[in-house]
Amino acid sequence: MQELKDQAKLELMVDGLNRDLKKRVSKKNELRDKMKLKTNWTLYFSIIIFLIIIILVYIYLHRKINP
Repeated sequence: MQELKDQAKLELMVDGLNRDLKKRVSKKNELRDKMKLKTNWTLYFSIIIFLIIIILVYIYLHRKINP
């Protein structure tokens, strides 16, 4: 009978430790995901628009100087 009680306590402790471990691992994964650089599409879009404007101004000035 004593072995059954000890076994039940042992299972409860193992379950508790597993839950704690899962919580810690999930928190670490969340922090790791937050630390990753996120893709900033507005920055990429702005750079592309800026480059297009520079190219258009270059073409305009080049045609104006050399008709």
